[in-house]
Amino acid sequence: MIGGAIAQEDVGSAMLSSALGKMDQPEMDGLWEVFDHIGRTWGAEDANPLYQRSQWLEFLHVKTQEDPSYVGEYRNGVEVLRELHQLYQEEMWHKLFFEHGVGDSKTSRLAHLRKFVVEEFIQVWLTSGGFKTYGAGNYNSYVSGSRFAVTPAYRRLPTSPQAPNPQTESLSQEEK
Repeated sequence: MIGGAIAQEDVGSAMLSSALGKMDQPEMDGLWEVFDHIGRTWGAEDANPLYQRSQWLEFLHVKTQEDPSYVGEYRNGVEVLRELHQLYQEEMWHKLFFEHGVGDSKTSRLAHLRKFVVEEFIQVWLTSGGFKTYGAGNYNSYVSGSRFAVTPAYRRLPTSPQAPNPQTESLSQEEK
């Protein structure tokens, strides 16, 4: 398993309990860095997931302002990230995402970082637009995007009562 004494410390398998609260700015910056590197690792390397930040902030707000509070997990994650950065510098991201060695361990502080921060942030990244990296255009629950069409609609609305119903009838050869 990667990391030092902090990352390998046994904290049990239950979620780290904490009161509802807000993260301070350095903690938020550390968590955003995780999200940013997720986008750069699974998206385009030069991609900037800034367009997803508002949805990520909404996610963090819910996770810290409603029970069960993730504040303890997020603070644990930031502390483990500091240690990993001291040990591995920028190589830490590859180690954290691919070579962590957590395996079946669910009790180390590193395992908590992986489960409650990294894996959940990956889900947020995917559902808030990251899926587009893989060529998908629609995704259940995805509501972002412009109200102005940038690509042709995949269904056409009838323009007159005589027009075909796009839900049930195919378009004629001329309309295709």
